[in-house]
Amino acid sequence: MEDDSLQQLIWDLKCEASPKCACCGRGIYTFDTYTQIGPFLFCEVCEGNRDRRFSSDLDL
Repeated sequence: MEDDSLQQLIWDLKCEASPKCACCGRGIYTFDTYTQIGPFLFCEVCEGNRDRRFSSDLDL
């Protein structure tokens, strides 16, 4: 096994074993940053989603 393929295998195993984003399910290890809110982890893509809405707009 070549050195590059061994490093790729190690990377793939780390990504598969890493905690998953509570929103999209992707491995947190594949991103540069993440956010933790209570027990939940969010990848930088989901946390950075600017399509936030006001809870006061909910019809209750």
